[in-house]
Amino acid sequence: MWFIYGPPTPNPFGRDQEIDTLIRFMKNGQPVSLIGPRRIGKTSILLASLNKSSLPFVLISVEEFVRGEKGFNLAEFVSAYISNVTITAYSFAGFKFQFVEKTKSYLKQIRELIGAIEVTLNVPELTALIEVVLDKAQRNKNLSEELSKVLDLPQILAEKLGIQRMVIALDEFQYLKLAKQTSPEIFHIMRSKWQFHKNVTYVISGSAIGMLKEIINTKTQPFY
Repeated sequence: MWFIYGPPTPNPFGRDQEIDTLIRFMKNGQPVSLIGPRRIGKTSILLASLNKSSLPFVLISVEEFVRGEKGFNLAEFVSAYISNVTITAYSFAGFKFQFVEKTKSYLKQIRELIGAIEVTLNVPELTALIEVVLDKAQRNKNLSEELSKVLDLPQILAEKLGIQRMVIALDEFQYLKLAKQTSPEIFHIMRSKWQFHKNVTYVISGSAIGMLKEIINTKTQPFY
């Protein structure tokens, strides 16, 4: 039998049990890892679960920020994280964001975001963080110090806006290992923050089975 491979779909066939299980985990705040080879349907299950859950969610493909064989654009990843988390949280709370310039550059999007926040909202901590990220990114400076504050944003915004549960999903999570060149403690920082976020469920998925198993199954690794 021949199968036609295509992009991930939010309506996968025959995965109802897996979708219902993942939704239950997400609503209960249980961290989840989806591991399997490419084309097996991980992203489709994730998409279907996120959409069906009715929870506010952020889905970021980490692979999007890989540059070359061993490079990783941490500045773009951090700005994408801030943009997506902020827009998702405030949109769920009833605020609307309209960007004049449509672009794939998250650094440009985050510049527009700070304007929208300053005009319609009063969040000095967030605008200050965005300003620092923009300034450092434009000067190609290390953003490791800001990463800790960025990772706290989902919980801070959930508390501020009265969101009982939101989901942060990072697809192809294993590629964050490349970010260790500029931020060696990135996994330790993530673990130290995520474990105290009561209103946020974290889901990671990936296709590099060996690398992911090392990250979450090795006793010396922070996600063990």
